[in-house]
Amino acid sequence: MLNQGKMEFCNTMPFWITFQKFETSTFYQSEHGNLFVVKPLTINPYFSVVQERIFAS
Repeated sequence: MLNQGKMEFCNTMPFWITFQKFETSTFYQSEHGNLFVVKPLTINPYFSVVQERIFAS
């Protein structure tokens, strides 16, 4: 939440990388807190992409 809903993905490899789904869940004292999901994306070699994320609480 501190980065205004954006995440940066960097590809340092000499080939393309594809994410079908990137999901992060937070927990506090064994209880589920927040869920962050990033849409599918492909990153070119030696490139970075800033991606909007979907937040659910």
